[in-house]
Amino acid sequence: VVAASATEGRCNAWVKDDAIEDHIKTAGFGWELPHDATAPMLGVFLSDLSASKAPYYLSLDTSLSEPTVNPDGTKTYTATSVIKHNMDRSLLYDHLPDYIVTRWSIFADTRSRVELLERVTLIAPEGGKISNVQSSYADSVVPVSEAGFSEYSFQGNNTWATDLRIDAGESCTITYTVTVSSKAVQPL
Repeated sequence: VVAASATEGRCNAWVKDDAIEDHIKTAGFGWELPHDATAPMLGVFLSDLSASKAPYYLSLDTSLSEPTVNPDGTKTYTATSVIKHNMDRSLLYDHLPDYIVTRWSIFADTRSRVELLERVTLIAPEGGKISNVQSSYADSVVPVSEAGFSEYSFQGNNTWATDLRIDAGESCTITYTVTVSSKAVQPL
């Protein structure tokens, strides 16, 4: 399962130490963003910060609109990413083992035993840009503050990231605009 996850790009690692990074790449867990503007690829990544097994209950679904061709030859898509915590709320009261839940001291203010803290990272394709990032929650039992995304560059690509708190039965919808390079010949 671990080897398949690495091959499929679902389990990747990166470290600052070049010697260790070489070992990670040799083991098949290294990965770099594709830098081919002709074949644009959008990156949508989740990194769990909860130190639990509850992320097994997460799902992530990203959809794209048909592109709009801009006067400068670039194409613009509307993207929607939905992150859902699929655990049934009734499981919260079934005395789940501690290794599944997030009852750690750093999460003392969690709303439930399985509230997750997830880093969401959106990475624009080579030569492209992400804009108009917005998020909203659905099915929230207790109000959740809106996520504030930060913009920066990662491996030369325009990147947006935030940390989301998501509880059992909740979902968060992130909508954003993705503009790809005028060099793109393949669809996003």
